[in-house]
Amino acid sequence: MRKYLIISLLASYSIVFAGESEDFKAVDNLYKERNFKTALTESEKFLQKYPESKHQKSMRDKVAKIYFLEKNYKKAEELFKKLFTMEEKQSQKEEYASYLARANALLNNSNSAMFYLREIKDEKTFQKTFFAVAQDFLAKENNEAAKKAYTEIINNKYENYKESMMGLGIVYYNLKDYDKAIYWLSEFSKAMPNENKEMVSYLRASAIYRKGSTDEAIKYFEELANMTPASEYSRKAALYLIEIYSNRKDEAKVRFYLEKLKGTKEYNTAMTMIGDLYVTKENYEKALDYYNQSNDKNNPKLIYGEAYSLYKKGKYEEALKKFQSLKNSDYYNQSIYHIFAINYKLKNFDEIIRNREIIRKVVVSQVDTDNIIRIIANSAYQVGNYKLAKDYYGRLFAVSPDKENLFRVILLDSQMLDMEDLRIRFNQYNELYSNDTEFKKDVYLYTGDAYYKAGDPERAEQIYKTYLNQYTNTEVISSLMSTLLEQKKYDEMEQYLSLAQDESSVNYLKGIAAMGLGKYDEAEADFQKVLASGDQSLSTKVYLNRVRNYFLAERYNEAVQAGEQYLSKITPDKEKAIYSEMLDKIGLSYFRLGKYDQARSYYSKIASMKGYEVYGKFQIADSYYNEKNYEKAASLYKEVYNNYGETFYGEQAYYKYIMTLSLTGNTDAFEREKDNFMKVYPNSNLRGTITNLTTNMYIESGDTDKAIESLNNSSSNTDDVAVKETNTTKIITLKLQKKDYKDIEKYIAELPTEEERAYYLAQYYAAKKDPKAVKEYEALLQYDKYKAYASKGLGDYYFDKKDLAKAKKYYGTYATVNKNPDEYILYRLGQANEKENNLKMALTDYKAVYSKNGKLANDAMLKAAEIYDKQENVAEAEKLFTKLYAVKNNKELKAYSMEKLIYYKLVKNNTKEAKKLYDELRKLDAKRAEKFKAYF
Repeated sequence: MRKYLIISLLASYSIVFAGESEDFKAVDNLYKERNFKTALTESEKFLQKYPESKHQKSMRDKVAKIYFLEKNYKKAEELFKKLFTMEEKQSQKEEYASYLARANALLNNSNSAMFYLREIKDEKTFQKTFFAVAQDFLAKENNEAAKKAYTEIINNKYENYKESMMGLGIVYYNLKDYDKAIYWLSEFSKAMPNENKEMVSYLRASAIYRKGSTDEAIKYFEELANMTPASEYSRKAALYLIEIYSNRKDEAKVRFYLEKLKGTKEYNTAMTMIGDLYVTKENYEKALDYYNQSNDKNNPKLIYGEAYSLYKKGKYEEALKKFQSLKNSDYYNQSIYHIFAINYKLKNFDEIIRNREIIRKVVVSQVDTDNIIRIIANSAYQVGNYKLAKDYYGRLFAVSPDKENLFRVILLDSQMLDMEDLRIRFNQYNELYSNDTEFKKDVYLYTGDAYYKAGDPERAEQIYKTYLNQYTNTEVISSLMSTLLEQKKYDEMEQYLSLAQDESSVNYLKGIAAMGLGKYDEAEADFQKVLASGDQSLSTKVYLNRVRNYFLAERYNEAVQAGEQYLSKITPDKEKAIYSEMLDKIGLSYFRLGKYDQARSYYSKIASMKGYEVYGKFQIADSYYNEKNYEKAASLYKEVYNNYGETFYGEQAYYKYIMTLSLTGNTDAFEREKDNFMKVYPNSNLRGTITNLTTNMYIESGDTDKAIESLNNSSSNTDDVAVKETNTTKIITLKLQKKDYKDIEKYIAELPTEEERAYYLAQYYAAKKDPKAVKEYEALLQYDKYKAYASKGLGDYYFDKKDLAKAKKYYGTYATVNKNPDEYILYRLGQANEKENNLKMALTDYKAVYSKNGKLANDAMLKAAEIYDKQENVAEAEKLFTKLYAVKNNKELKAYSMEKLIYYKLVKNNTKEAKKLYDELRKLDAKRAEKFKAYF
């Protein structure tokens, strides 16, 4: 029995070893055949299947090297690390150290890369690897690490030290240290005069140009650009020369170098580049002229430049179409603000409100987010949807707290008589903006009026009197009169009425009242009556209120004119508050007109007044911020914070300074200053805003994991339901974009409404191609907001399932919901009708598509032409094929269209035209033309 057992065990072991050996040979053969993709998969299986195999090390070695070759450096690093630790043979260990040094360099792990490099004792291997590591650092834009590596190689005159001079030159170029870049590139040229001559010349010329020595750079660029034959670097040099001569307005030279680029891809680049240059100079007509000369009409960068130029020229409809056409490009996010702004200018308020949710689904800068929210809020206000307007003004204040945003919320609370929220916001205003003069009168007036309307005249009275303890204002007095009359406090009424008994005061108060009611022309007429009366006691107040009136009416030029006229009539020392507000209103008017230099001249005067220094300096910084001169703005914000950190504007300045760091992509400084802000202002209302800013910065940099982490932190640190909801929606959107479905259902379940949950579940299931999406689409059909989205989803689902009746039903629903259906839907309807042989309807659908002149226009026109052809409707078919024949850059379509047209011409015995087309077709596609040879 024991004998049989031993024989049995030996047999089983033989089978195991035979299986392992055969598997190893099979994998090894895959490597020999260079079938690396399959080899990698089979190697991984082998390692799992035979963990104790003698081939484990050999197989790991192969797998690690394949991962390295396939640029999966993380996986390669993990495997080489194990091999390095296990290996005892020094030469093999050093080979693994070499791979580890390079893998870590390519993963931007500088310290680890250098650690493994120093583990290499063989001098030749060490020097060869060192240069490769330096090159890898450079390739991954790890310029500081590359600089250290190249410098050590050069100083020690290791192998490739001459080539390292060029690398070091490129590093210094990347670091914008152009003098050192020029030096090392020149040293490389001396050391290796026949190597990379054109590239080095180009880089050296670029560095000279970047350091501001334009005339010197021109010589080198021209030498390159005029080389024969032209090369990649000569064309790049020509592009630089076009930029330089465009800036110098030397049109002859621009034309000369453009001529050299004709017929190359750089020609289109040049057209776009010159167009962009003219945009920066605000010469939008010239910009459009150059954009139009490019043949690369579908280039999103060019389309964006065209759209922006049209927008600045006031051609809003054209601009809108172009911005909207960027939907599936990288430029769509930065187009979103302009789409909203144009719709607002065109008074498409309903359209704005309809598309408001897009802000949750796209990633835009914080500045654009704030502006879009403001546009949505203003649109809702314009159409009388105060609840929605308040919601968006509230969001705006939560993200970008300032007195104007808070004032808007208070205004809407007062109109909606939301007394609990009004109480909170009014207290908030007094805590945050106790020194405010711009909105104070209106805040107190609207809040008091709301309490009066809500049946609480006593509280209204308190609010009016609190204001009147500091200021005298006819509107506030008038409202106070109403509350006193309600409470029959006649003695007190007399006391306040005595403030305005003469005719001039009455006219003045009438003017104030009219201004408060937005009757600006009426107010101006009343103020003019006071001035005509010659009452000097009111003249200064009238001066200021005329400027206020123009400012409120958004007649900024007149506000400036009146303000500058009256400034000399006001005594700054005696009438400091009025004088400072006059300066402020003039400055703000220039600011609103985009005349920042003039605005700054007035803010500088405010900054020189005792007690107003911080406000003036903050406004100067803000003007540079609005001008998008973030470097200058950052410097001034920091100065305000350093000198006035304990004040409201000091805190605001620090926050805005942090914003500039975000906008300029200075991540390290942003993280440092953000953390410091939280320590300096532990109770700041801006903490949540900074958290949002952090999130947006991570989103814009593409680090979605950190963005999600930041959004989760934001939700954990707030009780605001709206903020939590917005954060959750953004997390879901980011996960969908990244195809990271972990925990996504948990986040979707946190959404407050069934409507939103169904919408995001539909997206999630659709992304996974899960049929459960159908159920969610069907649920969404009951909601107007998502009916179009759901209809399209269902239409696509049933179309793919070849259930054309249902597909048409849902596409039809989409077309009903959208007055201007998407061309994709119409095209799908055409396809469905054509498959059902409902050719008449199919033609109607295809015509609707190509009439839009969109991306599917040619496809739809071809479909329609083929239907006419089948119906032997030669006249209509010929019309469409003639149009298709004229389509540029589509050889196949042109040849096919010509084939059809030749046939039609022959049918009509028009041999002359047929021959012309035949000759052209022979040149384009001789094989197609062959079938017509017998006719000619």
